[in-house]
Amino acid sequence: MKLSNWILIVVPAISVASCQKSNPSVLPPITQTGENTFGLKVNGKVWVPHFTCGYFSNPCAELTYSILAADSIGWTPIWFSLIAGNDAGDHSYFQIGPFSDSSFFHQPGNIADSLNITFSVGPPFVSNELAYQKYPGIGNNNFEVTKLDTINKIISGTFSLTLYNGNLNSYDSVNITDGRFDLRFGDYCHCSQ
Repeated sequence: MKLSNWILIVVPAISVASCQKSNPSVLPPITQTGENTFGLKVNGKVWVPHFTCGYFSNPCAELTYSILAADSIGWTPIWFSLIAGNDAGDHSYFQIGPFSDSSFFHQPGNIADSLNITFSVGPPFVSNELAYQKYPGIGNNNFEVTKLDTINKIISGTFSLTLYNGNLNSYDSVNITDGRFDLRFGDYCHCSQ
């Protein structure tokens, strides 16, 4: 086969691969290599961070996180905080933070009870924003750290949660499934062009 025929085969394949990587309707693969990826499904619909740079002059509207050592002795225990935004439709945000100032974790496993997790829909900081949150001990909440590599500074995992809006007697809830993250320790800030 001639070289020009190989180029005709390879170039379209590369173009398709690059389009799929930036597709906001596809979840990123589950990886454990520090790819700085995050995604989930909300009531069965794919949700990945995507926010255009310049919105409210915030360069971190798409994905910002801090994964830091809780003290100066070593890399564990870990302090974990993340905000991801999606500017489609009414705008939505997924927030993960420590449940309290002293909520840290030391090893892989299910850390759902040490995290405050919220999913909100609507413009931020306004009265018509819908906010769904995790209640400790309610539902089958799982936030599993599958890799905690303090040498290469990588944290990866999966999660599934049921989040509620208002009081627990109401049936207004969202199901978070197929959640995945693959992040590097430190501070991170990103938006899309």
